[in-house]
Amino acid sequence: MFVLNEDDLKKLPFSPKPLINTNPSSEQLRNIQTACNIPQTDKIIGIIDTGIIFKNGKKGLVFTDKKIYNKSLGEDPFSLTWELFAGCSLKKGKLAVYTQIDNVEYEFSNGVDNDELYTNLCWIQEIVTQKISLSDSKQNANYSSTLDETIILKKSKTFNYSNNKDIFIDLEELKNISHGYVNLNPKDHQLVNIRKACRIPDSEKIHGIIDTSLFNLGKTGIAFTEKAIYVKSFLNEPFNFSWKHLINYEIIMGITCVYITVGSTDYEFNTDDDVPKATLINILRSLQFLIREKIKRNES
Repeated sequence: MFVLNEDDLKKLPFSPKPLINTNPSSEQLRNIQTACNIPQTDKIIGIIDTGIIFKNGKKGLVFTDKKIYNKSLGEDPFSLTWELFAGCSLKKGKLAVYTQIDNVEYEFSNGVDNDELYTNLCWIQEIVTQKISLSDSKQNANYSSTLDETIILKKSKTFNYSNNKDIFIDLEELKNISHGYVNLNPKDHQLVNIRKACRIPDSEKIHGIIDTSLFNLGKTGIAFTEKAIYVKSFLNEPFNFSWKHLINYEIIMGITCVYITVGSTDYEFNTDDDVPKATLINILRSLQFLIREKIKRNES
């Protein structure tokens, strides 16, 4: 079982007043443990007390070494192991941050700034993902969550592929890892606009897009073709990575975007509220895994 610790929460890039309290009072600990039905075997390493007037730990989020717990006003508590949390697609609604598991929606406590909570949970998800991946890499294995078949990949260095032969992905392969967040049936005007904006050759077939433009016109966003991934952000020049080149770089989740660093240049994969950064990074890493497996099969 994966274990989170105090040092992991210290990696969160927030100061001077972090959202997560890593030194709760004895009253908060006692109350939150009762409210969330936390067993004595779990070690509490941080809480988000969502009490509006009295911060007495009777509702909120709890981060233990084994799980994340949540107790909202008027709702039953729930918990997720860190392995399950790593595979969740976090979504930011107007009033709460939530995820969906087996068609059941789980809302994390409101009562705090929604944007701040979402950002914190995305960062924790990234830390958990990396630690699980590192642990699995030591066992020469990749971790695959049970949620939506999301593949969590190890935070790789480089994967040297010197063959000049192109790598292709098909529509079904993209569908299997997009988890409903990639539009696999874009409208004609979206296809025309994204092809023009990203400078995609007419010879390449577009399998799907993530449209980040105003009114979903396809003028900015991410396009997935049979040969490459193309990106066009507002006011920025478009760029692309062929599938055989994408596997050579580490994909990183920053505070505002997902990005790849090549030399001294950051290539930013901007998204919007409809596709959380944690979901986008899982899609991109899943693509890396898919391509590497294709190469291994071809070379064997």
